[in-house]
Amino acid sequence: MGLEKDIFCNNFEVWKKDKKILFENQHVYSILSITPTVPALTLVIPKKHIENFSELTGNIAEEFFHAIPKTFEIIQEIYESCDKLRDLYEFYTQLSKTGPFDLAKLQAKEMLIHPELKVKPVAYNVGINYGTFAGQTVNHLHWQLIPRRENKDRPFGIATAFKEYLN
Repeated sequence: MGLEKDIFCNNFEVWKKDKKILFENQHVYSILSITPTVPALTLVIPKKHIENFSELTGNIAEEFFHAIPKTFEIIQEIYESCDKLRDLYEFYTQLSKTGPFDLAKLQAKEMLIHPELKVKPVAYNVGINYGTFAGQTVNHLHWQLIPRRENKDRPFGIATAFKEYLN
């Protein structure tokens, strides 16, 4: 998948104009996923088109890592404010109607009835799908921040989170 089909590069300015950017520094931004599998699943994305880990160097790498705890804080703040939680509902409502493709619309509809939508995360899995056989669908390096809620019936760990994410 080349740069011409990279949703992250092609839509950054639109998302910024539409106030969809949760966090931004000079080299990185974060957004709510438009194909979420759990409420508030968030992506941290370099602004520069980066496909390989070897390209993640210097200030970009530093700001990439600094963006992760900042994005965690923002997700937690969503669940501490009725207005911000209402904004999350509105995000999924709009996405369910006007998403850029059918999967985005479907996933947004599922988030609106998800039993954990109102539940504040107590933990996170952080991961990168690097390469097609690892599940990467956009050829632009990015972190996935997967909020986890307390659920004694669900096994723990990154493998479980990604198994749920990919199903």
